[in-house]
Amino acid sequence: MWSKIKYRIALLFLLFSISQGVAQDCWLSDLTSLYQTTSNTNFKRFIDEPGGFENFKNFHGTVKSQNGLNNADFSNFLNDVTRVPNPNRFISEINSNPSLIDAWKVIINKSILRIDLLTLEAVSNLRRNRNFSNLGLTDDIISRIAGTRGLSYRAIITNLNNLGNKVSQHGIELIDFSKVVSDMLEGGSKVDGANWIVKYIGDRADDFARRKLKFEEFNSTELGRRYVDVSDVTDEGFKIFYEFKSVLRVPPTDFQTQFMKDLTAARDLDQIRWVFNGAKNPSGSSGETFRAAILSKIDELPLTDDLARKFLYGINNPTVAKLRQELIAQFDEIFELAS
Repeated sequence: MWSKIKYRIALLFLLFSISQGVAQDCWLSDLTSLYQTTSNTNFKRFIDEPGGFENFKNFHGTVKSQNGLNNADFSNFLNDVTRVPNPNRFISEINSNPSLIDAWKVIINKSILRIDLLTLEAVSNLRRNRNFSNLGLTDDIISRIAGTRGLSYRAIITNLNNLGNKVSQHGIELIDFSKVVSDMLEGGSKVDGANWIVKYIGDRADDFARRKLKFEEFNSTELGRRYVDVSDVTDEGFKIFYEFKSVLRVPPTDFQTQFMKDLTAARDLDQIRWVFNGAKNPSGSSGETFRAAILSKIDELPLTDDLARKFLYGINNPTVAKLRQELIAQFDEIFELAS
């Protein structure tokens, strides 16, 4: 009890000193100003506790010593301390990891996220990733990325960091990854789709070890142009085409057109991979299961005798009907519902 009374008396003294022009620009005057103006009872409770003054003093010094913080940034950062639900934890984390202040400055345009410690940690980790620049990332880019419905900003940043780590660990070469980054800046379904690509490759880096991946590769087919989400071009003579979908309804828009172009570009069914985001539990428009909805569209594909002869080499009398049966038989190899 006496400790709290003592802190209250000290604060009252500081308030009086400021009103008399005694206190100058120091941690005491900044603390008093914050204490006087904030309505955050958690912050006041933190300051009132034993050690509150000293913790704030250390925190003030940590922030003040950071390079690149102008007076406005410094003032905004101090004010942010009064907005967090747990000032004690926030101040302790900043004192032990000052790099979080740099992360805060990068996302200063995100008023809510910049006071979330987990988000600051995610941004800080990504900025320190050895492949940060190799992924085509900059502070400006990660400040402009935004979450979308069902996908948080922190999840996107965490997935990028994971991919950056896995690229080095597994010797994965990324070509034209900047196109994925550009999609992330588009927001909405674009950032959702780009994040799904990043998450899948990062989570399954073992499957892509020592592979060469090219993003948004242009393919010219007899049926027209086709941009493939990810092409495994390790073997130029046997590319593997990955189409990524993060959708609620299947089959996705333009399924027939895209899949027919894949059949035209490939010479073996092993080259075609469609990867769906299982976290969205995609289903047909009438409630059909994922498998049933896709199979119904395979039945409608305008397959040709030429395609049958190409994919069913070595089989007597290859026909469209047999090719359709083969697509159904290899359903699980072509269409993946991944988590």
